[in-house]
Amino acid sequence: MKNITTAIFCLFLFISLSCSSSKTVNKIDSITSKQWNLSTINVMTMDNKSPDYQNPYMTLSPDNGFSGFTGCNSFTGTYKYESDKLSLDPGAITKMHCGSSIEMEFLNLLRKVSGFEVRNNTLALLDGSDVLMTFISK
Repeated sequence: MKNITTAIFCLFLFISLSCSSSKTVNKIDSITSKQWNLSTINVMTMDNKSPDYQNPYMTLSPDNGFSGFTGCNSFTGTYKYESDKLSLDPGAITKMHCGSSIEMEFLNLLRKVSGFEVRNNTLALLDGSDVLMTFISK
């Protein structure tokens, strides 16, 4: 009887430890450590046909760092992800004169982000249910 009790206890302990060791998948992990190139902004497709055009992009690191390029200037800042809410703070930005770039619109929209969706290698940054910008992973 003692052997049966010991075996049941060991089995229970094994099952308990096996269940607790499975890693919880965090939704933010699907977008970190990748360069995301801007595809659309306010539903407008990016035109990268001109020779002087440089496509904006961004990268989120696993340690809540956030950096990228506005098409003219570089930035580095932080992001916060809690309870399926995402907020982006571009932080420090270089100060080159940009002429007629989309830089200000891009930065303002980054600050409005409250969530995201990933579908078919496309990242959509959202304000509520509104799509602000979409990006394609490089």
